[in-house]
Amino acid sequence: MSLPLPPEHSPETPEARLERLLTAYHAADGEEKRRLAAECLVEVTAMFEQALRDRLSRLFRGKTEQPDSAAYTAVLGSLFERLLNRRSSDAEWRARSARELRGWVAQALANKVRDVLRGRDRRERVLVDYAEAQAQHFAAKHHIELAPALGVLDVWKQGTDPRRSTNARILHEHYYGGRRISEIAVELGVDSKTVSNRKAEALAELRELCHER
Repeated sequence: MSLPLPPEHSPETPEARLERLLTAYHAADGEEKRRLAAECLVEVTAMFEQALRDRLSRLFRGKTEQPDSAAYTAVLGSLFERLLNRRSSDAEWRARSARELRGWVAQALANKVRDVLRGRDRRERVLVDYAEAQAQHFAAKHHIELAPALGVLDVWKQGTDPRRSTNARILHEHYYGGRRISEIAVELGVDSKTVSNRKAEALAELRELCHER
């Protein structure tokens, strides 16, 4: 599927490009949908780098598990307001896009934490502090080394096993997307106990895999 091009000689804003990608993503399936998701993640990560970092810093300062859900939602709403308002009359597009954008921001933040812990990016002190505090929390509470665990979650999300993919999504959205278990349950169409069980299952498998390394 080829994306429609912007008008010739008209510079495309980040919001316009992400709108095009999201519209194509919603209409795609299979490998094309995965390819477009990867492109959307690149665009969202760029927005994270330019606009989200300072605001998210306030949310994550001193946190080891998840930021305040309401405050996180407000930050994301302000970041993507111009993008979502481009389709103000299309409620379904806005709802689907907001859900996907939140997931990609969670992935972008998880990638930042992974890079900090691997020594690749230590420019932002508050994110370094957050990543290190979270790594200590995971080691103490879950007996999991966080940096390799995040690498495993990347493999799960990109793989073909739907259970592992969903488990990775649950962990990303809980720890990096500011989502409560009850909120994730509503989004997945299951009860909170199911999500809690899947979270525990994912952590147990991560613990086993990381100990084997």
